[in-house]
Amino acid sequence: MDRAFDDELAMAEVRLGGEAFAGHVIHRDATRLDTSGPRRKLRPHIVVATSDRLRLEQGVVVRSASRPAQEARILDISYVESTVEVRLELAGGMGRSLTPAPGSVPELAEHLCYSTLAKDSGRLPPFPSVEETPWTHGGPPPVYLPTDEDATEVWA
Repeated sequence: MDRAFDDELAMAEVRLGGEAFAGHVIHRDATRLDTSGPRRKLRPHIVVATSDRLRLEQGVVVRSASRPAQEARILDISYVESTVEVRLELAGGMGRSLTPAPGSVPELAEHLCYSTLAKDSGRLPPFPSVEETPWTHGGPPPVYLPTDEDATEVWA
């Protein structure tokens, strides 16, 4: 399902399952600070209006493919006629100060798609050792033992 992060048709399946939603930002508080802890933290709030059915709950963390470094925690979900309004608290990807970097907080009317999918860091898993070569790749290769013929091989 990683390709759903980059493919709208694959994401449509995730949206139909209720694990993702797409919509437009209808409200934003870009400079909101969380003062509940010993240090103040920048934690903007946005509200996304969508017509998608949701199976997500309060507290779930979602991400947008257009902002992979930023996570959004669902604060509440409200239903207004045929529209679902999802209020999100943003964290990460906005710079290190208490003022968000320009463009780091979604603008009003910006179209976004959030899902529970997590884009991996792009690192591939390490190759197995030669002894652990899977059977699907022929299993471990035979041990090479040099012969006298190898020394006379012509390299052109």
